Amino acid sequence: MGEPIKVQPGLQPPPGSVRWMVCPENLHDCPKGMEYLALVDELQIRQEIDVIEQYMSWETKNHYTVLNKQHEKIYDVFEESNMWFRQCCRQKRGYTMHVVDNFKEEVIRIDRPYKCCASDNYCYACFPCCAQHSIIEAPPGKQIGAVRQRAACCSPCFYIRDENGTNVFSIEGPCSCCLKCCTFCGKVFRVFSVETGHEVGRITRKWNGYAKDKYTNVDLYGVTFPMDLDVRMKASFMAVTLLIDFMHYEEESDHKKETKETNKPQNSD
Repeated sequence: MGEPIKVQPGLQPPPGSVRWMVCPENLHDCPKGMEYLALVDELQIRQEIDVIEQYMSWETKNHYTVLNKQHEKIYDVFEESNMWFRQCCRQKRGYTMHVVDNFKEEVIRIDRPYKCCASDNYCYACFPCCAQHSIIEAPPGKQIGAVRQRAACCSPCFYIRDENGTNVFSIEGPCSCCLKCCTFCGKVFRVFSVETGHEVGRITRKWNGYAKDKYTNVDLYGVTFPMDLDVRMKASFMAVTLLIDFMHYEEESDHKKETKETNKPQNSD
Protein backbone atom coordinates (compact mmCIF):
# COMPACT_ATOMS: atom_id res chain seq x y z
CA MET A 1 0.00 0.00 0.00
CA GLY A 2 3.03 2.32 -0.09
CA GLU A 3 4.64 4.41 2.62
CA PRO A 4 2.79 5.21 5.87
CA ILE A 5 0.70 8.38 5.86
CA LYS A 6 2.29 11.23 7.81
CA VAL A 7 -0.20 14.03 7.09
CA GLN A 8 -3.84 13.81 6.05
CA PRO A 9 -4.47 17.03 4.10
CA GLY A 10 -7.71 18.95 4.37
CA LEU A 11 -9.07 17.24 7.46
CA GLN A 12 -7.07 18.77 10.30
CA PRO A 13 -9.17 20.33 13.09
CA PRO A 14 -8.87 24.03 13.89
CA PRO A 15 -6.29 24.83 16.60
CA GLY A 16 -7.70 24.40 20.09
CA SER A 17 -10.88 22.63 18.98
CA VAL A 18 -9.73 19.17 20.10
CA ARG A 19 -7.93 18.10 23.25
CA TRP A 20 -5.53 15.29 22.50
CA MET A 21 -4.55 12.64 25.01
CA VAL A 22 -1.01 13.15 26.27
CA CYS A 23 1.33 10.59 24.74
CA PRO A 24 2.85 8.41 27.48
CA GLU A 25 6.54 7.58 27.65
CA ASN A 26 7.89 4.79 25.47
CA LEU A 27 6.76 1.47 26.86
CA HIS A 28 8.57 -1.85 26.64
CA ASP A 29 7.45 -4.10 23.77
CA CYS A 30 4.93 -1.55 22.50
CA PRO A 31 4.84 -0.49 18.83
CA LYS A 32 5.50 3.22 18.42
CA GLY A 33 2.34 5.31 18.62
CA MET A 34 0.32 2.62 20.42
CA GLU A 35 1.42 3.71 23.90
CA TYR A 36 -1.93 5.52 24.27
CA LEU A 37 -3.77 2.20 24.22
CA ALA A 38 -1.78 0.89 27.19
CA LEU A 39 -3.48 3.45 29.46
CA VAL A 40 -7.12 2.95 28.45
CA ASP A 41 -9.79 0.34 29.11
CA GLU A 42 -12.50 2.07 27.10
CA LEU A 43 -12.69 3.76 23.71
CA GLN A 44 -15.30 5.75 21.86
CA ILE A 45 -15.22 5.44 18.08
CA ARG A 46 -17.22 8.16 16.38
CA GLN A 47 -17.93 8.47 12.68
CA GLU A 48 -17.64 12.07 11.55
CA ILE A 49 -20.22 13.90 9.44
CA ASP A 50 -19.37 14.43 5.78
CA VAL A 51 -21.34 17.32 4.29
CA ILE A 52 -21.16 16.03 0.70
CA GLU A 53 -22.37 12.58 1.70
CA GLN A 54 -25.05 14.07 3.90
CA TYR A 55 -26.86 15.94 1.14
CA MET A 56 -26.05 13.80 -1.89
CA SER A 57 -26.36 10.10 -2.65
CA TRP A 58 -22.61 9.94 -3.14
CA GLU A 59 -20.57 7.63 -0.94
CA THR A 60 -17.44 9.34 0.37
CA LYS A 61 -14.53 7.99 2.38
CA ASN A 62 -15.39 7.37 6.02
CA HIS A 63 -13.56 9.28 8.74
CA TYR A 64 -13.63 8.26 12.41
CA THR A 65 -12.33 9.79 15.63
CA VAL A 66 -11.11 7.58 18.48
CA LEU A 67 -11.51 9.04 22.00
CA ASN A 68 -10.82 7.84 25.53
CA LYS A 69 -13.50 7.98 28.23
CA GLN A 70 -12.32 11.48 29.21
CA HIS A 71 -13.22 12.50 25.62
CA GLU A 72 -9.59 13.15 24.80
CA LYS A 73 -8.69 12.37 21.22
CA ILE A 74 -6.35 9.43 20.62
CA TYR A 75 -6.47 8.79 16.88
CA ASP A 76 -7.96 9.87 13.59
CA VAL A 77 -8.98 7.05 11.25
CA PHE A 78 -9.09 7.75 7.52
CA GLU A 79 -10.49 5.39 4.90
CA GLU A 80 -8.64 4.70 1.67
CA SER A 81 -10.79 2.98 -0.98
CA ASN A 82 -11.60 3.00 -4.67
CA MET A 83 -14.22 5.60 -5.68
CA TRP A 84 -16.17 3.23 -7.93
CA PHE A 85 -16.17 0.49 -5.32
CA ARG A 86 -17.66 2.98 -2.85
CA GLN A 87 -20.51 3.86 -5.23
CA CYS A 88 -21.20 0.36 -6.57
CA CYS A 89 -20.33 -1.95 -3.68
CA ARG A 90 -21.22 0.39 -0.80
CA GLN A 91 -20.86 -1.43 2.52
CA LYS A 92 -19.29 -4.49 0.86
CA ARG A 93 -16.31 -2.55 -0.46
CA GLY A 94 -12.77 -3.29 0.48
CA TYR A 95 -10.83 -0.61 2.33
CA THR A 96 -7.62 0.34 4.05
CA MET A 97 -8.00 2.31 7.27
CA HIS A 98 -5.08 4.54 8.23
CA VAL A 99 -4.96 5.17 11.99
CA VAL A 100 -3.07 8.42 12.61
CA ASP A 101 -1.88 9.88 15.91
CA ASN A 102 -1.45 13.45 17.18
CA PHE A 103 1.91 13.69 15.42
CA LYS A 104 0.28 12.89 12.06
CA GLU A 105 2.09 9.55 11.96
CA GLU A 106 0.30 6.43 10.75
CA VAL A 107 0.65 3.95 13.61
CA ILE A 108 -1.90 1.27 12.67
CA ARG A 109 -3.18 0.06 9.32
CA ILE A 110 -6.33 -2.04 8.87
CA ASP A 111 -6.96 -3.81 5.55
CA ARG A 112 -10.29 -5.32 4.57
CA PRO A 113 -10.11 -7.05 1.16
CA TYR A 114 -13.05 -6.87 -1.22
CA LYS A 115 -14.98 -10.12 -1.66
CA CYS A 116 -17.63 -10.31 -4.38
CA CYS A 117 -19.62 -12.95 -2.46
CA ALA A 118 -19.40 -11.12 0.87
CA SER A 119 -22.65 -10.80 2.80
CA ASP A 120 -23.94 -10.01 6.26
CA ASN A 121 -25.75 -13.36 6.00
CA TYR A 122 -24.05 -15.33 8.75
CA CYS A 123 -24.23 -18.67 6.91
CA TYR A 124 -21.99 -17.31 4.14
CA ALA A 125 -19.10 -17.35 6.60
CA CYS A 126 -19.07 -21.16 6.27
CA PHE A 127 -17.21 -20.60 3.00
CA PRO A 128 -13.68 -19.19 3.43
CA CYS A 129 -13.96 -17.30 0.15
CA CYS A 130 -16.98 -15.39 1.48
CA ALA A 131 -16.11 -14.83 5.14
CA GLN A 132 -15.33 -11.20 5.91
CA HIS A 133 -11.98 -10.44 7.50
CA SER A 134 -9.55 -7.65 8.28
CA ILE A 135 -5.79 -7.64 8.82
CA ILE A 136 -4.21 -5.32 11.40
CA GLU A 137 -0.66 -4.03 11.00
CA ALA A 138 1.46 -1.96 13.40
CA PRO A 139 3.68 -0.49 12.25
CA PRO A 140 2.28 -0.67 8.70
CA GLY A 141 3.75 -3.75 7.03
CA LYS A 142 3.98 -5.85 10.22
CA GLN A 143 0.88 -7.93 10.98
CA ILE A 144 -0.13 -7.96 14.64
CA GLY A 145 -3.57 -9.53 14.40
CA ALA A 146 -6.64 -10.27 12.34
CA VAL A 147 -10.42 -10.30 12.56
CA ARG A 148 -12.54 -12.94 10.85
CA GLN A 149 -16.28 -13.45 10.50
CA ARG A 150 -17.41 -16.88 11.67
CA ALA A 151 -20.47 -18.91 10.75
CA ALA A 152 -23.48 -18.55 13.02
CA CYS A 153 -27.18 -19.33 12.96
CA CYS A 154 -28.90 -16.02 13.62
CA SER A 155 -26.43 -13.45 14.94
CA PRO A 156 -23.19 -11.81 13.75
CA CYS A 157 -20.11 -13.52 15.17
CA PHE A 158 -16.38 -12.93 14.75
CA TYR A 159 -12.99 -14.14 15.92
CA ILE A 160 -10.10 -11.90 16.90
CA ARG A 161 -6.80 -13.60 16.11
CA ASP A 162 -3.22 -12.90 17.11
CA GLU A 163 -0.30 -12.53 14.70
CA ASN A 164 0.04 -16.33 14.51
CA GLY A 165 -3.57 -16.85 13.42
CA THR A 166 -4.68 -18.25 16.79
CA ASN A 167 -8.22 -17.40 17.89
CA VAL A 168 -7.95 -15.31 21.06
CA PHE A 169 -11.41 -13.75 21.40
CA SER A 170 -14.87 -14.67 20.18
CA ILE A 171 -17.47 -11.96 19.52
CA GLU A 172 -21.22 -12.57 19.59
CA GLY A 173 -23.66 -9.90 18.45
CA PRO A 174 -27.40 -9.49 19.06
CA CYS A 175 -29.84 -11.71 17.20
CA SER A 176 -30.64 -10.61 13.67
CA CYS A 177 -34.19 -9.54 14.57
CA CYS A 178 -32.80 -7.02 17.10
CA LEU A 179 -29.73 -5.91 15.16
CA LYS A 180 -31.30 -2.93 13.41
CA CYS A 181 -34.63 -2.43 15.17
CA CYS A 182 -35.24 -0.03 18.08
CA THR A 183 -32.72 2.67 17.20
CA PHE A 184 -33.08 4.08 20.74
CA CYS A 185 -31.52 0.92 22.18
CA GLY A 186 -27.82 0.17 22.28
CA LYS A 187 -26.70 -2.86 20.27
CA VAL A 188 -24.22 -4.93 22.27
CA PHE A 189 -21.58 -7.25 20.81
CA ARG A 190 -20.11 -9.29 23.66
CA VAL A 191 -16.45 -10.34 23.61
CA PHE A 192 -15.40 -13.64 25.18
CA SER A 193 -12.01 -15.18 25.84
CA VAL A 194 -11.62 -18.32 23.73
CA GLU A 195 -9.42 -19.86 26.43
CA THR A 196 -11.69 -19.30 29.46
CA GLY A 197 -15.10 -18.60 27.93
CA HIS A 198 -15.49 -15.55 30.19
CA GLU A 199 -16.78 -12.22 28.92
CA VAL A 200 -13.88 -9.75 28.77
CA GLY A 201 -15.31 -6.78 26.92
CA ARG A 202 -18.09 -5.27 24.85
CA ILE A 203 -18.61 -3.33 21.66
CA THR A 204 -21.76 -1.24 21.87
CA ARG A 205 -23.39 0.72 19.07
CA LYS A 206 -24.79 3.66 21.00
CA TRP A 207 -27.82 5.80 20.33
CA ASN A 208 -26.51 9.11 19.04
CA GLY A 209 -29.56 11.29 19.71
CA TYR A 210 -32.77 11.51 17.68
CA ALA A 211 -31.67 14.10 15.14
CA LYS A 212 -28.28 12.53 14.41
CA ASP A 213 -29.71 9.03 14.30
CA LYS A 214 -32.56 9.91 11.94
CA TYR A 215 -30.98 12.47 9.64
CA THR A 216 -27.26 11.68 9.52
CA ASN A 217 -25.04 8.69 8.84
CA VAL A 218 -22.99 9.29 12.00
CA ASP A 219 -22.42 6.19 14.15
CA LEU A 220 -21.05 6.04 17.69
CA TYR A 221 -19.50 3.00 19.35
CA GLY A 222 -18.28 2.28 22.85
CA VAL A 223 -15.55 -0.35 23.22
CA THR A 224 -14.46 -1.84 26.54
CA PHE A 225 -11.65 -4.28 27.34
CA PRO A 226 -9.30 -5.10 30.25
CA MET A 227 -6.76 -2.40 31.08
CA ASP A 228 -3.90 -4.92 31.01
CA LEU A 229 -4.83 -6.33 27.59
CA ASP A 230 -1.99 -6.26 25.05
CA VAL A 231 -2.16 -3.10 22.93
CA ARG A 232 -2.12 -5.24 19.78
CA MET A 233 -5.37 -6.87 20.83
CA LYS A 234 -6.84 -3.47 21.71
CA ALA A 235 -6.07 -2.38 18.16
CA SER A 236 -7.89 -5.50 16.94
CA PHE A 237 -10.94 -4.44 18.98
CA MET A 238 -10.89 -1.19 16.98
CA ALA A 239 -10.63 -3.13 13.72
CA VAL A 240 -13.60 -5.38 14.43
CA THR A 241 -15.67 -2.34 15.44
CA LEU A 242 -15.06 -0.78 12.02
CA LEU A 243 -15.91 -4.08 10.31
CA ILE A 244 -19.17 -4.29 12.28
CA ASP A 245 -20.01 -0.72 11.28
CA PHE A 246 -19.53 -1.48 7.59
CA MET A 247 -21.21 -4.88 7.56
CA HIS A 248 -24.31 -4.04 9.56
CA TYR A 249 -24.83 -0.27 9.73
CA GLU A 250 -23.31 1.30 6.62
CA GLU A 251 -26.26 -0.01 4.58
CA GLU A 252 -28.61 1.62 7.09
CA SER A 253 -26.81 4.93 6.50
CA ASP A 254 -27.24 4.52 2.74
CA HIS A 255 -30.96 3.94 3.26
CA LYS A 256 -31.24 7.22 5.20
CA LYS A 257 -29.65 9.10 2.31
CA GLU A 258 -31.94 7.46 -0.24
CA THR A 259 -34.97 8.26 1.91
CA LYS A 260 -33.98 11.93 2.08
CA GLU A 261 -33.57 12.01 -1.70
CA THR A 262 -37.02 10.45 -2.16
CA ASN A 263 -38.64 12.89 0.25
CA LYS A 264 -37.22 16.00 -1.40
CA PRO A 265 -39.97 18.27 -2.74
CA GLN A 266 -40.36 17.98 -6.49
CA ASN A 267 -40.38 21.13 -8.58
CA SER A 268 -43.51 21.43 -10.67
CA ASP A 269 -43.40 22.93 -14.16
